[in-house]
Amino acid sequence: MGKYRNFTFATYFVAQAAARVTREELESQLAFLEKYLKIDKIYLLNNSNSEYLAVEEEIREGFKSFPIDEIKHIEIDPFDYDNVFKTVIDLYNSESENHPSGVMFHINFTMGTRVAVAAMCSAAYSINADLYYVKESLYSASGKDEFVPIKIDNINELADLKTHQKTLEIFRIMSDRKPKTNEELQVPVNSLSSLSYHTKYLSSAGLIKRLGSVRNASWVLTEKGEQVMKRL
Repeated sequence: MGKYRNFTFATYFVAQAAARVTREELESQLAFLEKYLKIDKIYLLNNSNSEYLAVEEEIREGFKSFPIDEIKHIEIDPFDYDNVFKTVIDLYNSESENHPSGVMFHINFTMGTRVAVAAMCSAAYSINADLYYVKESLYSASGKDEFVPIKIDNINELADLKTHQKTLEIFRIMSDRKPKTNEELQVPVNSLSSLSYHTKYLSSAGLIKRLGSVRNASWVLTEKGEQVMKRL
């Protein structure tokens, strides 16, 4: 699943859930997750309503064939903003503590009470999560269910970085969040003279910054660099 653990929240406790989830909807969700997201664990935020729990069980069955480490039920009060917001933040803090190298959360807010959706979207900004929702086939130009991802931060540098393979290799060396010397970063290019091109690129993009003098430099991630690293 990669070094950065990925998690998704799904709100299946809502009124629409009483209509049940069709096999086609589950298949489209699986296809989306497989294509766009690297998911290690899914949190299903739900309450104890029997109809909603029945839908959750259908969803669990649908996900059995998908290579996800764990699907966990988390009890919430979907009509209590503070309860939902705190639940998301607490889960993020817990996973971050368990995975110091970094975590990335994705939040599916397609279905949910208005209060719960508002709370989850607010929490997304606090934990730098991505949001996505399902546009139903009735409203989709393709006539099929369409998944729409929403990036909290539109980081153009990420797309550019992925087109520079050697620079990307050097950037990944910093994934442990520790300062790196020129000697530590030069491994993919074998020389300090070649390294200078790549560090200049990363620095100009605002992803890393230099500490110390040119001769005795060390490099650290910037805040933007942290955000990009989480999305790799």
